[in-house]
Order: sequence, then structure tokens, then C-alpha cells
Amino acid sequence: MDVSINLPVTPAIKKFLTIKLGSEYRLTSMDWFGSIVFSMLENKTKKHNCIKDVNISCKTAIFQFTMSYDLSTKIGFILSPKHETMIHNIVDRIFRDEIYYTAIRNKEFYDIEYQTSINDILDSYDIIDEDITWDALYKEFTRKKKNIKSRLYL
Repeated sequence: MDVSINLPVTPAIKKFLTIKLGSEYRLTSMDWFGSIVFSMLENKTKKHNCIKDVNISCKTAIFQFTMSYDLSTKIGFILSPKHETMIHNIVDRIFRDEIYYTAIRNKEFYDIEYQTSINDILDSYDIIDEDITWDALYKEFTRKKKNIKSRLYL
């Protein structure tokens, strides 16, 4: 028997997770996403007295995953709204870093323009402008490009 957990995310992050993990993901500690989630799961008996209101207006999609019932009784199966937001923010950072690093490597090794790489990556995840604005993504990329390039051995 399995326990299902629904994680509210933005449409872009749902598409990213679905491509990376599959549409029927089973939680495991052997991959990056499972490691993140396992560290934040709690039993329902824990109190959350100091949770701040979390803005979920942009999180219009749900990424559903399962875990075994036996495991859920041992470590818990509750994600507080604060932890849901933390997981979303971590995955969003991983998603953006993957885009930015790939765009820089494509430019350095294959002379592919940054905009082309970013658009191609977004297309590969079927992410449209309504999911994440291209302008905001590209502006953030131009701000972080120099710092990322300094960390790569190019």
C-alpha cells in the first residue's frame, strides 16, 4: 500500500519534475528529490506554531508522488506549508541553475547563443511563457552569468 503526497508547485516546476522524475514518481532516498523531501517529512503529531503565511497564489499545479505506507509510518508523511515552499524553492533553484549552466556551456563549446539555448531548454520541458516569463529568466541569467562562468573550468 502506498501513501500519496501532493506538492503544490508552479506549472514550470511541475513540468520540470515530471520530465526529471516521471509522472508516477515513488519517493526514494537514492535521488536528489527524495533526499530533499525525506529531510522535511514529519509525523502529523508535530505542532507548527510559528509557520508564517506562505504565498501559494503562483503554485497552481500539483506534483503528486507516492511512498510506501511502511516508510510513511516510520518517518512521517506530512509536509508543512513552510516545507512545501522550501522544497519548491530548492527545485526552482536547481531548475534555473540547470538552464543557466547549460546555456553557458553551449555558448563556450558550440557557439550557440544564450537565448537559443534557453529557449531550446524551455521547449524541451514544454514550458511556455505563461509557466515562467522568458524575460525574467533571461534578466536573472544575465545578472548571474559572470559568477557562473567564474566557477566553471572553461
